[in-house]
Amino acid sequence: ISIWDTPEAKGEKIALLFPGHGSQYARQAREMTATIPELRAAMDHIDELMLEPLGYRLSSWLYPPSTFQEDEEEQQNKPLSNPHKSVLALAAFEAGMIDLLTDMELKPDMTAGHSLGESAAISYAGAIKRDDWYLYLERRMRLMQDYADTHIGDLLAINLPREEAMKFCEDYETVALANQNAPDQTVLG
Repeated sequence: ISIWDTPEAKGEKIALLFPGHGSQYARQAREMTATIPELRAAMDHIDELMLEPLGYRLSSWLYPPSTFQEDEEEQQNKPLSNPHKSVLALAAFEAGMIDLLTDMELKPDMTAGHSLGESAAISYAGAIKRDDWYLYLERRMRLMQDYADTHIGDLLAINLPREEAMKFCEDYETVALANQNAPDQTVLG
């Protein structure tokens, strides 16, 4: 969270920008989740909602017991490299932040997001119910994982405009455009 409380910012409009996923790690935001009731409630809620589809509590691997061995810590971070899990973890955290900001009576003039953050912004705006948002994300990530499990390949984000990235698609018939994250970042698969 970045807040600018300067004379220049007084009376200006408020924008909320929700991040995408990709840099999560075990125990991330553990202290915030333990001390901020809105974050704890959001994690408890997603744990209950996702218990049946996932077969485990999301918080069990997001907040594993502390370890003092580097190799054990690396093992604890592995589940977060699975987007199916990391997306839901980030969604729960973003939902908790939405609740915290709502309880603080913060009323933004606009919301936006990058990648997963777009759906968080839509949820904040009230265009989708939270449980529907979580269930959509779980289903989407499960379908993506199922596809990845049955097809050879991977995704690669490269810092090239779409036109330049498309040259790889022309040169290699097994490479295709998967997504355009930004004007100068393209994902190939």
